[in-house]
Amino acid sequence: MESYEHAIISAIAAPIAVWQLFGFGQYFIPLSLFGFFLGVFIDLDHFLVQRLRDGNWNHLKSAFSDVRTITTDNGAALEDRIPNWSRYLSHFAILATVPVLFAAISLRLAGLSYAMLGSHIFCDIVRSWQDDALGFD
Repeated sequence: MESYEHAIISAIAAPIAVWQLFGFGQYFIPLSLFGFFLGVFIDLDHFLVQRLRDGNWNHLKSAFSDVRTITTDNGAALEDRIPNWSRYLSHFAILATVPVLFAAISLRLAGLSYAMLGSHIFCDIVRSWQDDALGFD
């Protein structure tokens, strides 16, 4: 999925998750923003995966030299160069560790991180199936 698509999904999912876990309170907006950024910026792991594959940070440097590329065209930035299984494996590793770390602070915060990371991964998988079914592979 493209970054802007994850941003749309996260903008919808984060406030709902915060409302369900924390209710409407003084921290509703900061927690919603936290969930939003967590749901979008999980994709930064693609740069680490690419670093492990290539042995350099050239993709990170090129992506940040043109911010438009990273925000509107992930395929040009990385996704076309990393196999889906590598991306999913790194996403699942994050999903398995981040909520556990947040659980040390708050179980509700762990739930929020799990909801946002899980929704991101779910959308990635659905998009991959959709692209395969429609022949966009």
